[in-house]
Amino acid sequence: MRRYLEEKLIYGLRRVADRREFPLLAGAAAFCLTLTMSIPVSSALVVASFLSPQRWRSIALQASLGGAVASTLLIVVFHDIGWEQLQEHFPEMTESGRWQRIIAWTREYGLIALFAVSVLPLPQTQALILVSVGGPPSGLALLVLFCGKLIKYATVCGAIALFPQHFEKLRVRFIDREPRAKA
Repeated sequence: MRRYLEEKLIYGLRRVADRREFPLLAGAAAFCLTLTMSIPVSSALVVASFLSPQRWRSIALQASLGGAVASTLLIVVFHDIGWEQLQEHFPEMTESGRWQRIIAWTREYGLIALFAVSVLPLPQTQALILVSVGGPPSGLALLVLFCGKLIKYATVCGAIALFPQHFEKLRVRFIDREPRAKA
């Protein structure tokens, strides 16, 4: 399923890459990918940066805003769901070492840990869940998430746009390949 979604994303981004609103559409993709937790936003950013390298700054900015708004919305939703129901939906919270480490960071450091998780290439769901239990002000969480994602996404987009020769394998994987034939 993930491969299918990635192919549809790549196809969609290719179709609109020459449009003026392409960075805004990349931001909308980041919003949807973050909200659905379907595929990593980095997949969309890699493709968008290869397709429109001259607009990498705007792509990173829009994706950061879209991802931060979606993450903040997830905090609100997780807060409304409650801890017991979250454990039912995410049973790996109590079993995974990575989940436990991120939960421990978030318990101890709160929004600072949320910022760190949003900057690092880590899944952020665990931190969002734990922060939601405490119910931080959504505006502050949005700001923390936006700043962290801006650093991460600007690094990804900038690296792809400024040093494309170093990412030849990604370009071949995401941009140059032909879509799979339908079975």
